[in-house]
Amino acid sequence: MPTYDILPATNTTIPTKSIKPTKTSFTDLPPEIISRILENVIIAEANGSPNNYYSTMHAFARKLTTCSAFYDVGIPILYRHAAFADSYTFDRFLKSIDVTGYGAFTKTLDFSGFTSVGLGRTARMNDKIELLTCRTIARALDLCPNLKEFLASENIEKDLDVNVLLKLFYQMKHMRSLDFCGATDRLFIEALNKVVSTENFASSAITSLSLHGCSTISPHIIESLLARLPKLKKLDLTHTQVTTLSTVPDSVRLTHLSLSKCVRLSSNEYLKFFLIHKKAVKNLQWLNLLFDVTRPAPISSNDLSLILHYLPKTLVYLNLYGLPVQHLDDVSNMKSLRALSLGYVNVPVEELQSKILNSLPALEYLDLSGNPNVNMWTIHEVLEAKSTVQVFEFSAEFLRKMSSIPGFDIVLTQGKRAWLRRNAATVRKSLELVSPSQSPTRTKRFTFSDYAKTRMSRSVSPSSPRLPAAQPVDPIGTHEWSHAARKISVCSYGIGGITNDPNSCSERGIYLYYGYRK
Repeated sequence: MPTYDILPATNTTIPTKSIKPTKTSFTDLPPEIISRILENVIIAEANGSPNNYYSTMHAFARKLTTCSAFYDVGIPILYRHAAFADSYTFDRFLKSIDVTGYGAFTKTLDFSGFTSVGLGRTARMNDKIELLTCRTIARALDLCPNLKEFLASENIEKDLDVNVLLKLFYQMKHMRSLDFCGATDRLFIEALNKVVSTENFASSAITSLSLHGCSTISPHIIESLLARLPKLKKLDLTHTQVTTLSTVPDSVRLTHLSLSKCVRLSSNEYLKFFLIHKKAVKNLQWLNLLFDVTRPAPISSNDLSLILHYLPKTLVYLNLYGLPVQHLDDVSNMKSLRALSLGYVNVPVEELQSKILNSLPALEYLDLSGNPNVNMWTIHEVLEAKSTVQVFEFSAEFLRKMSSIPGFDIVLTQGKRAWLRRNAATVRKSLELVSPSQSPTRTKRFTFSDYAKTRMSRSVSPSSPRLPAAQPVDPIGTHEWSHAARKISVCSYGIGGITNDPNSCSERGIYLYYGYRK
């Protein structure tokens, strides 16, 4: 018969030996935890800025030599995302992986911030520096067999020859993401034409392609290239000469698509793509159709209405800036929308309230810049609506006329963009003010209607003093808005391939001019 230990009575004391706490150090932690801590430190130090990233990783590399535990864990982090600001950093990286074999850790080669300014003087001072050329890039690719992502820019466009492009598109078995943003040089165009014309280039495993701003690539090259990318998921054709999307393979399942400023893409081609390639866009989460408001819109209002009707209701980001939107019925059914741009879309405020602000439960960002119906007398109707929107975008010219808005921070940039960011801390304080004539337990709600009346009375009074202009402020204290006035990547946390959100790095290579990145 089995025996069991009997618990002692509550008033019985059990003699125990005093336990001395053991001393543990940071290096005694498991390598996985040390790695996670170091990654979070890099994120905090870089703060989302490419300029900070270079100095942060330089300091990080120096710290690795202080401890063997740091070194073992930190080397894969250091080499995972290799970003180059100049030929110095590229030369050091190339020589390092040639000797150590650490190129096997590299997943991303990032030349998006590369510059050759002052390169001639540097080369004369030190002849041992290997300049960035098509030969050295090809050598780096050979030494990084597990590479998944290649981020180029206009600064290295002359060094992307046929050999390099064939390696990127066809020969590197792990390559998935290519970004040629801004490359317009003749040598690059000729090399790309040879690549898509070669018989060996039957198809490619690339899932993400950005030709953002590659405005000199001929339509024939783009169409031939798209026909050879059957696994494509993310495509940015912003400001290219593409004339048709009919060559997109039926196997494509796009999640991100930018057709912004495609001036040669007709309204009929837009309509044919979204109606005929339904399977290609059924998983779409991110769509950018922004167009320059100084030119006639490429999509007719009727075709746009049909496109909006057949778009998947699972869209998270939608940019309709500068397009002839007639009504918002189909947009109001997209309950997953978190970011929506209606810049220069002539929509009445009442329709904005009923079909956008009160109908989209997940909406966090709304662009209303250039809307003729939103002014200093009607803005309170937008801001008072019961919505989840945290950030409204308006033109800087409009918001500079506002001194302050209760519950919101006015955020100005050096360009034409500006935002109203909801200030949760001040909403409780500024919207519900205690009335002096009432008891302290009763409150009076200060509404935007009252604020608009105050603004109107001041604006029509000739003797009223000029109100101080709103000053630029740091809206969130982080990097999310630091480069908002210029080209920015959708990925905000993915500096160095390290992120708190595992999915955010996968969105690099898709760029925005109007849109909120979170």
